[in-house]
Amino acid sequence: MAALLFGVLPALAEPAASPEAWQHRESWARLAKGMSRFDVFRILGEPGKVASYDGFERWEYPDLRGGRVNFDDVGALLSWRLPPGLRRAAATTGR
Repeated sequence: MAALLFGVLPALAEPAASPEAWQHRESWARLAKGMSRFDVFRILGEPGKVASYDGFERWEYPDLRGGRVNFDDVGALLSWRLPPGLRRAAATTGR
């Protein structure tokens, strides 16, 4: 139990994501393949919907039409897609 708490306590010192964090390009830019679910939660905040299938998990921000992140069967971040509004902004600005 002490080892479990020791591993979790340093992460708790990080500030929690605001409820609107997923709406900002800067938050999505911090994502990296292999991140844990907890890391993604701390960056993007709570997803609007969670779907599980064949051992994989998808978090949707705020729903199926928005942004999404995909985790593998051990909880590591595989891929992500920005919400449509942020994708359009990137195309407009050339980023």
